[in-house]
Amino acid sequence: MGGHIIKSKNDFWCFLTDFAADKDIYKEKRHKICNLVYKYQDANSCQRIVDLSGMNV
Repeated sequence: MGGHIIKSKNDFWCFLTDFAADKDIYKEKRHKICNLVYKYQDANSCQRIVDLSGMNV
């Protein structure tokens, strides 16, 4: 999991406090997970779907 695990109201408030303070202690972990999971990390997913479908519009 690449972020706060919220199981209680207190966990949620801790998350909000960190978020409001621009504190992101999980940023590096999320980046590592993203690199492992996603082949593409751009904004071209829809274009790839169109290209694969053969329906060029």
